[in-house]
Amino acid sequence: MFPSFLLRLLLVFCCTVACCKVQAQSAVEMKVETTEAAGRQNILDLVVALTNTSASSFNGTLHIKTPDGFKSISGSEILVQLKPEQHIFIPLKIIKGKTAAAGATDIVVDLVNDKKESIVKKSITQQVEVNNAMSLQAVTPTIFLTNTNDSLSVKVNVTNLGNQSQQVFVVFNIPELTGEESFFEQTAVIDVRKDSIFDFKFWVPKSLLDKSQFAVNVAAMRGTEKIVFGSLSVNVQNVSSVKRYEDINSLAYARYYQKNSLTASYRTSGNDTGVYQLIGSGDIDLPAGYLSVSGNIYKADSQNEPLISNTYLAYRLDNHQLKVGNISQQLELPMFGRGIQFDTSDKTQNNRLQAGFIDDNFNLTQKDAFLKRGYGFYALGTFGANNPSDQKSFNYVFKKDNMEQVGHNMVGLENVKQITKDWNLRLKAHGAISHYERFNKNQPSYALETQYNGLVKDIRLSGNYFVSSSYFPGNRRGVVQLQQNFIKNLKRERMVYANIFYSDFAPQSYTYSFNMKTTTFRLDTGITIPRLKNIGSSLGLQYYKETGNAFSWIVPNGFLSMEACRVTENFNWLSKNQKHSVVLGIEEGLVQMSNKNKVYPQLKINSIYSYKGFNASATYQHGSYFLSEYSSLLVMDQNQNDFNRFTLSLSTDHKFIDNKLFVRSGAAYLNDFISGETPSAFLNLQYLPTDKYRFYLNSSWFHYSKATVFQNAGMFVVEAGMTVNLGSRAASAGRKGTLSTFVYYDKNGNSIFDENDEPAPDFFITIDKTTFKSDANGQIKYKSLPFGTYRIQPVLQNGWFTEGTELVMSDYNQQIVVALHQNGSLKGKIQYRYDEKTVKSFDAKAGGIVFTVTKNGSFVQRIGTDDDGNFTAFLPTGTYELTLDRNSLSENTFCSNPKQQLVVESGKITYAADFIIEVQQKQVKIKKFGS
Repeated sequence: MFPSFLLRLLLVFCCTVACCKVQAQSAVEMKVETTEAAGRQNILDLVVALTNTSASSFNGTLHIKTPDGFKSISGSEILVQLKPEQHIFIPLKIIKGKTAAAGATDIVVDLVNDKKESIVKKSITQQVEVNNAMSLQAVTPTIFLTNTNDSLSVKVNVTNLGNQSQQVFVVFNIPELTGEESFFEQTAVIDVRKDSIFDFKFWVPKSLLDKSQFAVNVAAMRGTEKIVFGSLSVNVQNVSSVKRYEDINSLAYARYYQKNSLTASYRTSGNDTGVYQLIGSGDIDLPAGYLSVSGNIYKADSQNEPLISNTYLAYRLDNHQLKVGNISQQLELPMFGRGIQFDTSDKTQNNRLQAGFIDDNFNLTQKDAFLKRGYGFYALGTFGANNPSDQKSFNYVFKKDNMEQVGHNMVGLENVKQITKDWNLRLKAHGAISHYERFNKNQPSYALETQYNGLVKDIRLSGNYFVSSSYFPGNRRGVVQLQQNFIKNLKRERMVYANIFYSDFAPQSYTYSFNMKTTTFRLDTGITIPRLKNIGSSLGLQYYKETGNAFSWIVPNGFLSMEACRVTENFNWLSKNQKHSVVLGIEEGLVQMSNKNKVYPQLKINSIYSYKGFNASATYQHGSYFLSEYSSLLVMDQNQNDFNRFTLSLSTDHKFIDNKLFVRSGAAYLNDFISGETPSAFLNLQYLPTDKYRFYLNSSWFHYSKATVFQNAGMFVVEAGMTVNLGSRAASAGRKGTLSTFVYYDKNGNSIFDENDEPAPDFFITIDKTTFKSDANGQIKYKSLPFGTYRIQPVLQNGWFTEGTELVMSDYNQQIVVALHQNGSLKGKIQYRYDEKTVKSFDAKAGGIVFTVTKNGSFVQRIGTDDDGNFTAFLPTGTYELTLDRNSLSENTFCSNPKQQLVVESGKITYAADFIIEVQQKQVKIKKFGS
């Protein structure tokens, strides 16, 4: 009984003590309010409100616990003293650093008493967004290749500026390499706020050593999806004492348009037909301008003489060009044949003039045919060619057409105008007088065309309208054509569109008997639907009507028409890894023909599948979609009503032998009422052992099941050839000469080469963007340098320098002298000055503080401090201004006197006064809670 009573008494005592302790712990109340500092998203303002609700004083400490990447400027521990019933506010500032990990994280504010016991604790959750920022920089943007027996090293630096580790892929590409591997990939995982050097080393092949300079392109991607975040180009210069000028822009263009090459091939078509062909083009650089040669010689076994087309010789000097040979002019009245053409323009090529004469015969060596088929001459002028917002042009054409026995005189005007930012307009007008010799009749004619693009609110409009009279001699004779497009973007990636097309064709001629009139009208409208995962789609309606009177040999009255209403659906799918893709188009509807009372169904399905180098496509069509299809159906069988066609094609690409062998193969199948079942296949091989040679073999086979329609039921075609690359050095249209440069050490500083001076061997001199290394006699030669103004860049090497100067190349043989002088040294350092108790948090970095050196207001160079805060510069004699770059300082630091003016003397050391870096003082912000 007594022990039980004692146990109960002890239990009551413990509960009383626990309640008292809880009461004591809850005697202090704490609230925390969070706001972001205005305009500074990386700073978080916290105001802690403490209230002592008890009758006794409270002494304790406020602990601020921050996760990685966050830092409390106010300190991690703050002493707290509260009198009875006292209410205080404690402001806190938290810096959200760039290294803060992505995702949700907690800042903990913990109030403990003088016994280190937690009284009250609050957690403030912060959401850190994912930051995938990456940086790509070239360690050396320009590399000088001086030792051809050593490998070349191209280094780039990738920095992870984000807040999560990233897998990085860096691809190096040498565009000038052909016929061998030119893409090289390296990968690495880079942690947060870390960087990594990617070093690409390779032996430079002879094909690149022959070039004055070449580029190594670098692309950097992150993540498994390989998202590109940076690209750059490193210029590699083959440094020597003798170089030939190369236009970098022309070289870049030459990679996409092959010149200076020769291709020879032989092709067989069946058992008894062979064709020889020789194709080539190239530029021949001259001291003044250059010659361009292009040729295409074609001869079949059955021909006595070769056929020569697309062959010409052109001479270009500055902005003028004379071209002789095959000429092609895509004018409103087109002209093709052999002739002569002259082009000229002003220095800016803003105003241009072109004139030429053409004999209407495309075979350059055709005998006894000069002017027999016809001839013509033309003139074209353009004003404001470089101004797309206001451009005017005119053209005049005379053409004698011996086939139609008519002479045409045509004048045309064109104006391109940017009316507003959203509206542009193109107007064309042509007028012509045609004299028909057989009828001794003059026939005037005209053509008008307008094209426009514009925006009305959020509706994009575009249209093309063309009309020409019945006897207009151009390509589009007797044509009325109207085309109007409407596009409107809706919310959630929706878009509605409408297209209207109308065409009426009714040409006339006094020489030929034309009795043709065809009319086409088409209306398309639809909507694109937002992508559902990886699937995109659109739905549309189409109305189509076509009429024509040129079918007298098929139907009694010669008139046919068709009218159709169709529904169109389009779908596209792209896999997540972007390797697989599918495109599907469906058109179904009903059509009625003029010679039939019945309405017929139509269906057309087009599908395409792609995976890497493999492509497959299939098409099925039921019913005639155009009068041309329906008329061909009637020719084959007057009782036939259904037009059916099925096609299937497969193709694939592969590379072998280190990408030197390219193989492309495929097969196809066609089945329709004209040719029946028609299988076909092809195989193309291309072998590039070096960038100088290319061998290829193309073969194809097809077979028609209905041999009665075609002369040959099947055919096997083989073509074999070889291409020789004659070099890709770009020619220059201007006058050019040889620049000889003598580099020497000017020891007495008089800028005259005398008995105490010496030639400067192995010294690097840069003229514009091309760097040379002087030979043993201090000589440099720059060949084929176009006339113009060039800059010799400032050079500092081994304590000797030359200032940047300009030279004017104006002679075919020109000599200059470069005097080298000894430089002086400039040294200095930085020094921090602050009070640890009163300043804001900062990074007291010593290295990487940047200074800018200028002379007479012109930039000279930038220098940076080392890890000890020291800097050194080597400069020619003169007065300079040294300026500290504030952007290179740490946060919360500044320099009151960031500029100094200094005098540098040859062979001496000039010391700058220490740059004092100060730190900003703390500011306490008091914030009161509202009621």
